[in-house]
Amino acid sequence: RVLDKAEKRYGPVLPPWVFTRGTTAILGLWLLLLILLPSLISAMLMITGFLAVGFGAVLYTDDAFAARVLPGRSTPNHLLIGGVGLVALGFLLGMIAN
Repeated sequence: RVLDKAEKRYGPVLPPWVFTRGTTAILGLWLLLLILLPSLISAMLMITGFLAVGFGAVLYTDDAFAARVLPGRSTPNHLLIGGVGLVALGFLLGMIAN
C-alpha cells in the first residue's frame, strides 16, 4: 500500500521502476550494507559518481547520443549533478566512517 500511495503522489515525476518491490529491496540491502560496511559503500558511491560524471560529460558533447541514451526529459546536466552528488555523498560517508 505504501508503494501505491507513493506512486500516486510521485508517479508523474519518477519512472515506474522506482515503485517496485525490487527497488525497495535493493535500497534496503544498501542501507544494511551502509551500516555494516560504510567504507566499502563510500568507495562504491565515489566510483559510481565518477563514472556518472564522465558519462555525463560525454553525453554533454553529443546531443543526438544523449537523446538516444537518456530516458524521458533527462538531460546530461541531470547526470552530471547526480554524479557530483554521489561523489560528495561518498566522500562525506568516507570521512564519517574513518
